[in-house]
Amino acid sequence: MSSFDVNHRAGLWSPGAAAETLLELARAADLVFVGLDEAQRVWGDGLRSAADVRALIGPREALVVKNAEVGATLFEGEGPGVFVSAPPVEVVEPVGAGDAFAAGVLAARLRGLAVGEQLALGHRVAGLALRSVEDHADASALRAGLDEHHRLEGRATR
Repeated sequence: MSSFDVNHRAGLWSPGAAAETLLELARAADLVFVGLDEAQRVWGDGLRSAADVRALIGPREALVVKNAEVGATLFEGEGPGVFVSAPPVEVVEPVGAGDAFAAGVLAARLRGLAVGEQLALGHRVAGLALRSVEDHADASALRAGLDEHHRLEGRATR
């Protein structure tokens, strides 16, 4: 399985120059992560919803459309999307939250958790990154997010 996070950086590559290549890469990947605001910036303001982004990229094994502090929608195949709202977080530092979210979703997918749980774990791990100014060189944040997820879901860890 291949995954791709669009992760466009306008300071490095203008949206106009990046649009075609990023769309081609997204269409080639099995699992795609993209922010709604990012998709609008790169592919146009006509993308008003997660469903619009899905229509542009096309059905994938999975497509995750993030909408900042609102939440995220995960589409699998041609099925309907599942939306999970993001829990409120007091943001200390936003850097790394998108990568942490992706790590949480990927870890949950590898564990075979349901779609809603994949997004919930992504939000929890992102929340850990948002509440910290530290980089985590090991998997401690992911383990902590998974432990918190299990605790909140009323299950034993590991």
